[in-house]
This record gives sequence, C-alpha cells and structure tokens, in this order.
Amino acid sequence: MFTGLKTRLLSLITIYLMIMFTTITVVAYGFYSEEIKDQSDKYFLEKINGTVEQLDNLIYRMDRVSSQLLASTTLQKMFFEASKAAYAEQNYFEHNIDDRKIAQDILWTFNSPKTSVENIHIYTNASYLGLRYNPSVAEVKAYALTNEVVYEAGRSYFLRGAHTDGMDQVNSLKVISLIRPFVATNYGFMDIGVIEVVEKYQDVIDACILGQNEQSLGMAVLDYNGQVIYASDEWIRTTSDEIFEVTRDNEQGHLLTLTMEAQDYRMAYRSLEEYPWYVVLLQSDEAFRQPFRSFMSQLLLGIGALSVLVFVAILLTVGSVTKPIQGLIGEIDGYNLREEPLMAHYQIKEVQTLQSAFIRLMKRLDDSVERLLVARETELNLRVMTLQSQINPHFLYNALNAISSVADDEGDEKVPLMCYQLSELFRYTSSDSEASTTLADEINHIQTYMDFAKWRYEEMFSYSLVCNGDMAKIKVPKLVLQPLVENAFTHAFKKIYPPYNLEISCHVNAKNWCFEVKDNGGGFEAKELKSLLMRMRHIDRILDEQLSYDMIKTDDKAILNIYIRLKLKYKHRLNISLGNRDEKSGAWFRIEVADGLVLEGGQDGD
Repeated sequence: MFTGLKTRLLSLITIYLMIMFTTITVVAYGFYSEEIKDQSDKYFLEKINGTVEQLDNLIYRMDRVSSQLLASTTLQKMFFEASKAAYAEQNYFEHNIDDRKIAQDILWTFNSPKTSVENIHIYTNASYLGLRYNPSVAEVKAYALTNEVVYEAGRSYFLRGAHTDGMDQVNSLKVISLIRPFVATNYGFMDIGVIEVVEKYQDVIDACILGQNEQSLGMAVLDYNGQVIYASDEWIRTTSDEIFEVTRDNEQGHLLTLTMEAQDYRMAYRSLEEYPWYVVLLQSDEAFRQPFRSFMSQLLLGIGALSVLVFVAILLTVGSVTKPIQGLIGEIDGYNLREEPLMAHYQIKEVQTLQSAFIRLMKRLDDSVERLLVARETELNLRVMTLQSQINPHFLYNALNAISSVADDEGDEKVPLMCYQLSELFRYTSSDSEASTTLADEINHIQTYMDFAKWRYEEMFSYSLVCNGDMAKIKVPKLVLQPLVENAFTHAFKKIYPPYNLEISCHVNAKNWCFEVKDNGGGFEAKELKSLLMRMRHIDRILDEQLSYDMIKTDDKAILNIYIRLKLKYKHRLNISLGNRDEKSGAWFRIEVADGLVLEGGQDGD
C-alpha cells in the first residue's frame, strides 16, 4: 500500500500532525476552561452591580426630592393648616391661592434639573398640591384611598412598582412612586399628609436593559415580597416564585445554580442599597458555556489552519526530494518528436540513466512517426475533397430551379444568358484538379453566382459587392467563399419574407486580407451559434494536437467545411468570427488572414 517514497513520508507526517493536534487540544482545554469560566463569572457579577448602581441612583434621587420637601417649614405650615377640620371637605389650596403659588414655586425649586423627577404629589384627605394638576376634592379623596400603603417597620418610605399615575390626566405612562408620610417636625411630628415622588418606569427598564451581545441573559427585579418589578422575558415572570426562593435561601453576590423546567441555569442576585429590591440575572447553562465553546472552536480552527500550513511546508520539502523524478516525467510528457530534445542534467545517476534511455527510444520512434504523418496527411486531403464535393449538389439544384422558373415566366430570351452564366459556374467548379485559386477568381465566381440568382428572385433579391486591393496575388482554396453566399439562400432567407439582401466586402493590403458577408435573413439561433463556436474550437484542438481526423464531424455544415479548409492552409494566422447583426434580422461572417500573407509572385506565406 505504502510503496512510494512520497506516500510514506506524507503518511508519517499526517500521523505526527494528528498526535500534535490532539495534545494541544487537551492541554488548551485544561488550561483555559477555568480561566474562561472565571471571566464569565466576573462579567456576570459586574452586570448585576452596574444595574444595582443605576437603580440605587434612581431611588436616591427620588428620596432626596421627598426629603427636601419634608424638611420645608413653609410646606409643613401650609399642610398643617390643611389638615385641620375646617378643610376636611375642601382643598386648602383652592381657597388660599397665594399659598398655592408659593407652594408650587417650592416644588419646582426642589425639582431642579439636577434632581429632576417626573411628578410630585403632596395630599391629605381633601387637599392636594402638585407640579401641574389641580384635581377636585372627590378626585383627591379617591386617589388617597386607592393609594394607601403599609410602611415597613423602621422604613421611612415605600416604593410602589410599575403603575399608572392616577393624577396624570394627560399621559398614561407607566411610573414608579416613592411614597412617604408627610410628618410635621415643627408641629410635634404630626402626620399632615403624604408625599409622593413619581418617576418614569422607563428609567427602571433602562437600568436593566440588555445589550445585543447579552441576548442570552435574563434579568428581573423583585421586591421584598417576591413581586415582579421588572422582567426582561415572560418566562422569568412566570418562574419568579422559584427565583425568589433562591434569593431567600442563598447568599447574594455569588454565582448560583438553579434548575427550572428540566433545564439548568446560572443565577446571581444582589439587593439594592437604598431599598429591599433584588436584581436577579439568569443565563442558561448552555449559553453560559458558549464563550468556552467558541474559544475551543477558534482554537481547533487555528490548530487546523496551522496544521495545513505545516503540512504544505513539509509537502514542499518532500516534493524537493522527489522533484528530479517529477521533472523527468514532465520532460517526457512535453516531448515533441519534431523538435530537438532539450533535456536537463540531473545529479542523480539513476534519473540521468532513465533520461538517456528515453531519448534513444524517442529517436527510434521518430522515423515511424514521420511515416504515420504522411499517411494521415493523405487521409485528410481525401476528407477535404469529400467536404468540397458536398457543395455541388446544393448548387446544381438551385441552378436548375432558377432556369426552370425563368423559362416559365419569361420565355426563351433570357435563357441563353442564364445558360452562359451556368456554364461559367460549372467551368469554375470543375475546370481542373487544382484545389486552390486566387481571391480575385473566387470573388468573380461569387458575383456570377449572385447574378445568376437574380434570374430566379428578380426584384426580391439585391446585393452589394465592395472590393479593395490586389486580390489576384492572394492564393485561397477553391470554392471556399461561394458556399457562404449559397448558405444565405439555403438557410437564412428561408426564415424571412423578401426582399433578400446580401452585403459582401473584400479588402487586401500588404499585411492581411479579409472577406465579410452579411445578410438580412433570420440570423443564427442562440443555441446554433453556440454549437458552431464550440465545434470550431474542437476542430482547433484536433488539428493543433494532431489527433485522429476521424474525430472531425461537420454534419454537412458549410461553415464548418470552410473553417477546416482555411485552418489547414493558414493555421494560427486565420481569424474567423460570426454572429447576428442585431436582435431583429441578419447574420454576418468574417474571414481575416494576417501576418505577412502576401508575397511577391502571388504566393502566400505557407
């Protein structure tokens, strides 16, 4: 199985890379798994601490405003008067407009841009003072009844979670409230009302919101009774009881494990400094381990890439060992019997011996190849003659149809001229056994053919012929251009209604000559054009690589017959192009032969 030197070396290298790959993976797993876990734990707790800090700042701001209002002696005096029996059924500030203006100025003073809150309510059973609104006594009493709170022992205020501000008659935004009793410290610590500082619930959401790279986390804020103040996902809200139990049974500030609905979660919580609310952060164990899995994937990818680079480097080294043999194989593959071999000198004796033996063998084959080429050339000439003979039946058929049509329509006056033209056409096609003629003769033959065609088509057919240069000096294969004109009648014009038109041009200069024919027929179909171009390339390969000529198939297509004949004569100097004139009508065919074609005495460069 492993008989080659290169195969054995590469097998040993592959085994080595597999061992190295496994070793690095195991070591990296043991070394980095704990470190990545610690980093994840740290990020987990930092996220909670940041949220707690923002919520503490929010509550501190609300408490600061309420404390400043509580300490105002002016407000204490006004609400002390409002709490008297005389104002049990009426709003003190509706009957004391000056006090109301002073009190509201105080509210706006304490609600400065530095400690701005959404709203402030100070009220008794009937009297009310706020930033913007002036409710009726009935509305104040109703609000006081629905807003009753029970203060925890030892706590000076109460935080109410998400709700709608009952005194806001314009907006329906969710808010949170800090509510504390208004105690008149200057009047024997008497309860004279309630102070409520209102802030947008959106501030709580902003403090708890998770970023795009934290979508796998879940966050909740619970009060001291386990009620949900905020939940980032609905499933956290539905499992809040289980989460609250963990906060009661475990110490805060540590990473905990929680199992819910048959799935493991990592959890941490911390209470606020300002109020007994708890911030809880959860993440599924699978998502918690994702950074480690990502690291391992990147590590494996990196090791794989490194292994490929190492393998390539070693492959190049092994290649340098086997390079002399590969070089000899390349020289043998590129050997050309018609050229003098240019063999490199090898330092390895065995390779040099093989090279010498190969050269001797090629020289013995050279004579046999020459004889084979002569036979193949003869075979090709016979095939070319066969291709040329395929043109005559079409031509004869068209000629007889033309004479018959004119004889019926015009009598005998035109027949002699037609017969003369026809005899000239037959004379040109069968005058002798020569396979070549001049470009001038070929053009004259084409003109005779088109003049003869006009007898049949009359006004339905027209042509133009433009020629420049000395065409008598250019040797071309006989009947290599006329089939292009005949092709228009046999194919292109059958797809359209008359009139028919041909445009023919031929130009000769000192370096090249070109011939072009255009028709107004139906044009090439896309599939047909693509097939022709592919088959022309196939013929190029057969001729260039000297493959068997039996592989050449033309299917009696005039264009392919012409291409083969011209290619054999002009080889790489020939350029043939074809296509459609536009989307509506017409095809064109162009032959161009270049590079010093015209020689003195009328011979070409072959």
